[in-house]
Amino acid sequence: MTKIFKAIGIEFTKPLKWYNWLTLAWVAVSFILLSIDTETAPIWAVFLVVANFALSIKVAAKTIPDIKDDENS
Repeated sequence: MTKIFKAIGIEFTKPLKWYNWLTLAWVAVSFILLSIDTETAPIWAVFLVVANFALSIKVAAKTIPDIKDDENS
């Protein structure tokens, strides 16, 4: 997985721990769940999916290390 990030040019300031990978997977799954059909899904399900995505972004912002900035180094 680290090779995938390096291939697209993303390097983190610290190595990612196992829980960082789990958080990234949670964000990815939450993003995919945003593609539910909002016309046929009940409104509570839409709110639940959007809240899950917002919470995953909030947790990822606090736990994932910063991306290395090559311009300042």
